[in-house]
Amino acid sequence: VINASRRARALLCALLALAPLTALGQARYAPGTYRYEMVTEMKQKQEMLGMATESSMRLVQLLSVSITDRHRDTLGISIVIDSVAFDIGQAVPDSLIPNLRGLTVSGTMSPRGKVHALAGPADSLGPLVDDFRGFFAVLPARMTVGASWVDTLATDVSPAGLSMGAMSMIVTSRIVADTTYDGRPAWRIDRTTLGSGGGSSSESGTQMVFEIKATGSGTSYFGKTGVFLGGTGTSE
Repeated sequence: VINASRRARALLCALLALAPLTALGQARYAPGTYRYEMVTEMKQKQEMLGMATESSMRLVQLLSVSITDRHRDTLGISIVIDSVAFDIGQAVPDSLIPNLRGLTVSGTMSPRGKVHALAGPADSLGPLVDDFRGFFAVLPARMTVGASWVDTLATDVSPAGLSMGAMSMIVTSRIVADTTYDGRPAWRIDRTTLGSGGGSSSESGTQMVFEIKATGSGTSYFGKTGVFLGGTGTSE
């Protein structure tokens, strides 16, 4: 059983243009350069051959995020990991986390945050790309309190490089408040996630079959100038 929580908050926002919010409440992500702190905390419980073990991990990343106009209905996105720190009960030396600092993930998304494509390094760090597919909250056609919508997301599950198969995730979102975040006008978006899937893998000649189930919940704050301001989330 793996329990994880994640929170992100904007540290610096350099807008290239204000988001075109209309009287009808329509919104889109604004092109610009943003800096975020993202903190991931994970606790794992595992039982094998009658023996139970527990472990925990805390990961702090500073991210530079750039959003650019590509076409009328397409935005370019780039996410760069500027710095990273692990904690597994004791600090992890930089020599044990090679190649992660400076990793760049790039792709495209719709103006409302639906990711079209996302790509990163082709080496063993490639699976980390999936961690950023849900970074931006997907927005509805109109931003009004009470609006709700459903999105689907497919991802590969590969803990520690072991492929466990594909998982399909259903994300249900709802705008619950017209509020402020760090003093800035924003909409609060609550979401729940249900995931399921499975697959098989061969390890040292042994065939293994996996069933994957996941649940999650979270809250995101989307600023009225078109900026993702921050949020929190948990998953199991």
